[in-house]
Amino acid sequence: MTRVYLIPIILVLLLAVGCHHADDRLVGLDAISDSAPQAVLDSLACIDRATLSEADRHYYDFLSVKAADKAYLTHSSDSLILSVVDYASNHQSHGYYPEALYYCGRVYSDLGDYPTALTYFHQALDQLPEVAANRKLRGNIISQTGRLLINLRLYDQAVTYLDKVIEMERQDSDTTNLVLDLQLLGHLYINSGQYDKAQKTITESLLLSRNLKPSHAAVSRMYLANIKYLQGDCDSALIYLRCTKDEVDPIDRNAVLASGARIFLKAEILDSAYWYAHSLINSQYSVNKEIGYNRILTRSLRKYLQQDTVYRYVYEYVSLLENFYNENQSKMVIAQQAMYNYNNHEKARRKAENSRELILYFLKGALVLILIVIIWLLILKNKNQKNLIRLHVALDEMESLKRQLENQENTTLNYSKTDNNEASLREKLRNTILNLNTDKYDDGFVPDAILNSNVYNTIMEYINQSMPIPEKSEIWNELENVVFGSSPNLKNIIKILAGRKLTEIDLKTLLLIRCGISPTNMSLLCQRERGSINSRRKVLSNKLFGKDMDIARFDKIIRII
Repeated sequence: MTRVYLIPIILVLLLAVGCHHADDRLVGLDAISDSAPQAVLDSLACIDRATLSEADRHYYDFLSVKAADKAYLTHSSDSLILSVVDYASNHQSHGYYPEALYYCGRVYSDLGDYPTALTYFHQALDQLPEVAANRKLRGNIISQTGRLLINLRLYDQAVTYLDKVIEMERQDSDTTNLVLDLQLLGHLYINSGQYDKAQKTITESLLLSRNLKPSHAAVSRMYLANIKYLQGDCDSALIYLRCTKDEVDPIDRNAVLASGARIFLKAEILDSAYWYAHSLINSQYSVNKEIGYNRILTRSLRKYLQQDTVYRYVYEYVSLLENFYNENQSKMVIAQQAMYNYNNHEKARRKAENSRELILYFLKGALVLILIVIIWLLILKNKNQKNLIRLHVALDEMESLKRQLENQENTTLNYSKTDNNEASLREKLRNTILNLNTDKYDDGFVPDAILNSNVYNTIMEYINQSMPIPEKSEIWNELENVVFGSSPNLKNIIKILAGRKLTEIDLKTLLLIRCGISPTNMSLLCQRERGSINSRRKVLSNKLFGKDMDIARFDKIIRII
């Protein structure tokens, strides 16, 4: 009899151990995190985290990430949210595990790791059945997934998510989020060239935003201005754009500045176009900065810039574009999306065919391995292809220079365009350069673009005053920009010939040789003995051409290629 009563008592005790009553202060802050996120952050700062229990410390961390996200603070690290997710996954009875997964996705979205962000959004949806209590959070996840896919230009996949969340918001009369997602859908239509649909969608968002804060209407007007600009109606675009930059939230200001730079330039209102482009370049945010550089470097706006500023902007613009196009995450996201769909399919099959669970796990692992191998092979192929293209371009340049030096008409190149052996092409490039007829140029030949530059004059002043150039001086960077700017393919050729063997000292020596600086003056500028300079030039010839060669001929080759 005693055992009969003991069993329910034990069950009650186990349930009591499994349950957790969170700190009332934290529960109260969670309740207002949507409406007053900054107040939540301020209140959390006043709570001594060390005095909380382990469970409450993780809840505290969760609220810190959640409130920061609600306050539009950009996440800069994933360590805190990963700790929260790890704890919440093992204590799902505390009730915030799906939300923790969602905010983990938000963190990775801010960090630019879109595949991982999508993974966590999908996991969060898997944890949330389609019931009324989960409706708001599911809507947020679906909306954020749509935004991610649009940022990655995966428009067809994004529209499915947006249509679903917009319908939910219409049913719930959630005007604020409805306006935001209509704007997002309109943005999607703009990018896909469906301007009539875009105008209809954005106009609806503008009408719905009448009773919201002015920044919502300002963003809608910006999108309408973009549509009119793309349709060639600059007058209407200027009307919609008026005062918009002063009403949008800071996070949206770059988008308005980009629109203004384009629209005012097309309308030939140059001073305003310059102001918008310049403000965009100097914004603290990186979004759309490439548009600012693109517009300010047009022939119409370059007159507002000094020459050295033009060089700097060109360098910054090229760097910005290189970073942008090197991020080839779209392919990874497509693979991630395919993996998610595959996982859903496999879950359904496991429910119906439990006996085949082991086979399904094997297939899943095999697919992951195949995807990894494919991605790895694509990366290797892409890297090799880039090297081959650079080699072919360099060979074309050298063949062209060779014909020019020999006063020949264009003839067939002496190498096969189908030759894709990197070592063979590099050796042909070396031989082509070494066989150049340098007699056409005197020993002191220097390109005019270098001779007429400010940095060359500065170097001459250092020589005249018998002064060395400090190792960390900006003069070296300016000299590099002028030298490679005057001969865009030179840097490519040097990289190909030397690989990764060039040091900073080697590069400085090459730059000075290109400028026609004598060994005596090189030793002065670099604070080295002349014998050391000559030795350095011999080392350079060996690195670039694989052998010691006459120093005077080496100098002349460097000046003409």
